[in-house]
Amino acid sequence: MPASSQRYDKLPSITASRRIVPPQSALQEQILFDTLNKAAKEFVKRYTRPAGTLIWFDH
Repeated sequence: MPASSQRYDKLPSITASRRIVPPQSALQEQILFDTLNKAAKEFVKRYTRPAGTLIWFDH
């Protein structure tokens, strides 16, 4: 067995026995990250070249 597989065999396992409603702050955080991900994609589309450099950076 590869060394990387052996590491994961030692990780503890967690099993949920019931579902609960997440706190409002967790839901808001999820919305925030979704919004940031959309904004990041738009930023890359508008302000970077195909190689990933910023359009106003000339080096």
